[in-house]
Amino acid sequence: MKHMVIDDAGIPLAFYSEDIHDVIPPDAVEITEAQWREFIDHSGRRRWEHGKVVVHTPPAPAPRPATKAEVDAESDRRIEGGFWFEGGCFGEGEGYRFDSDKAKALPRITGAGTLAGFALGAGAQPGDFHWHGGANPFTWIVQSNEVVPVDAPTMFAIARRAADWESAHVIAARTLKDMHPIPRNFADDSFWP
Repeated sequence: MKHMVIDDAGIPLAFYSEDIHDVIPPDAVEITEAQWREFIDHSGRRRWEHGKVVVHTPPAPAPRPATKAEVDAESDRRIEGGFWFEGGCFGEGEGYRFDSDKAKALPRITGAGTLAGFALGAGAQPGDFHWHGGANPFTWIVQSNEVVPVDAPTMFAIARRAADWESAHVIAARTLKDMHPIPRNFADDSFWP
């Protein structure tokens, strides 16, 4: 004869056989060989109810919370997706999307913005595309692969926009990583600038 100990929901916690066990817990329920086999063959999918084995559908496991590394990857993806800049030396309502990957574009934008800041301090004017001291006009290759001339005030403003773009995403990521748990839908636009 077989026995089992069940929890309050009728889920088996342990099985006992008089052939193997000398001591059977007093709260163990006696079951037939066929009932025991039903539990064994459908582990986790059967429970005891009103003296018989019934089908049990366990609840779906809770989704695993997002990780900080996943949030960082999403932040990087969004930062590197580029940012829009309009104004400055570009025509009214005209603008361009700038690459902003951390490895190449952001350091270049920061460097050019710093150079533009020095040029502004030395008197560079709007519309002067030779502010950098080179023989050719200063240009930038935007995300669409167009080459556009950029004056010092505009390059300085582009660098500020890039810094704001990166900073806003870093702060959004920090806010998400401070949540316990981090929501699984952390990639939704509602969490990001």
